[in-house]
Amino acid sequence: MQLKNNISYFSKKCLRTQSDTLKKLEGDGIQPLVDLWNFAEDHKLSFNPPKSTVGFFTTNRKLCNFHPILLNHQPLAVNKHPKYLGFVLDPEILSNIHIDHLVLRARKRLNILKYISGRDWGADASTLRSSYISLIRHILEYGYPIYCCASDTNLQRLERVHLSAARIITGLRNSCPKDIVLDEANLEPPSLGRIPNLVKYYNKLYSLDSLRT
Repeated sequence: MQLKNNISYFSKKCLRTQSDTLKKLEGDGIQPLVDLWNFAEDHKLSFNPPKSTVGFFTTNRKLCNFHPILLNHQPLAVNKHPKYLGFVLDPEILSNIHIDHLVLRARKRLNILKYISGRDWGADASTLRSSYISLIRHILEYGYPIYCCASDTNLQRLERVHLSAARIITGLRNSCPKDIVLDEANLEPPSLGRIPNLVKYYNKLYSLDSLRT
């Protein structure tokens, strides 16, 4: 069985102490891969090192220049921004790279609203609103339990995409206040809906067994 793997390693010791040397941390990063390789051999699995990557997450930028990590005596490629379940990670866990990805995807789909809208023809405001909710809004909200701690500057970028969609739906100009635009489009600001949704998400996790969370 051939597995295509994206191996990411997070060194907890980087957060617990500053007394460990970089060399020791690098050694600690190799051992889990050795154990992983032995586990694969015991279960008749095989990893493909050329198709595997390694990520390093830390707030200390000096620790990013580590020596290559080997898997079966082959160096693994370093991916500074690996994607896991659709979420783009960054070394300092700032979520800015993931937000960049969301904004890019959402703005591409805004063109769909522009194509089907028009002054004398095209879809009405209700159809445009439904199209936005089904095609774009879920993109802006993807991964919020993780990127909720991002800076206000990055979160405002998502708000601007949301506002742009509201202007397309209503046909109002940029000089119109955003509160009026959102009210006319019958859309609430994302900042108002995120906290209640986040509370529901954590309550759901709390209700599950500890092993599942």
